[in-house]
Amino acid sequence: MGDWIGVVIALLGVGMGVAAMGIFGERLQIILDEQAGTATIRNRTIFRHKEELFPLKDLQKADRETTLTSSASDPTELRYVVGRPALILDDGSGQGAGQGTVRHLITGNYSNSGSAEILVKAINNWLELREKR
Repeated sequence: MGDWIGVVIALLGVGMGVAAMGIFGERLQIILDEQAGTATIRNRTIFRHKEELFPLKDLQKADRETTLTSSASDPTELRYVVGRPALILDDGSGQGAGQGTVRHLITGNYSNSGSAEILVKAINNWLELREKR
C-alpha cells in the first residue's frame, strides 16, 4: 500500500510542476519590422501559442505597468514592486500623440526581475533611433 501512495504523490508533484510551467513559463518574442511596417508579439507557453500583429505606425512607445505586492499574512505590509511591459498604441481617433491611445499588454505575467524595464527600454531606444533616421 505504501508504494502506491508514493507513486500517487510523485504523479501529483509532477502534474503540479507541469501546470506551473504552463502558467508561469513563457517565451516572449517581439519583432519590430521596419520594412514590413509591422510589430509582432509572439507569446508561447507549453499549452498555447499566441501571435498578434500591429501596424508599426501605431506604436507610440513602450511602458512598464507596475503594482505593489503585499504580504499574505498582513495585506497592509507592502513587499516589493513588480512590473510587466505594455505597448502604447494609437487608437486611430486622430487626437494626436498621447491623446487617443490604447495600452496593450505584452504579457499578463508580472515579474520583479527587471526584465520588463529592460524590454521597455530596448523598444523605446529602437523607436528613438528610428525617428532620428
